[in-house]
Amino acid sequence: MSLEQQENTEVVALVEYVYNNKSTCPDMKTHDSGDNLISGIHYDVANSSMTDKSLVWCRWDEDNETITLYFTNTLSQSDKDILDTIMGSY
Repeated sequence: MSLEQQENTEVVALVEYVYNNKSTCPDMKTHDSGDNLISGIHYDVANSSMTDKSLVWCRWDEDNETITLYFTNTLSQSDKDILDTIMGSY
């Protein structure tokens, strides 16, 4: 990477939301839409009434039985409540 490219590179810190007791591998659990779990989460967020849908990616941690969602912004309390409802179904 050239110096010019480095100067134009912006580092974005992602905001994490962690959900516990998620022991089922996302690749093994399917969503009603027929997509796998992780794709289902993206689908549900995109089709929800959340005002901020900046979900970048999800990560399932088998050892800790967690799913971590990474957003580009901190969610409002209203959006966090909707996300909590979405994640309650997984």
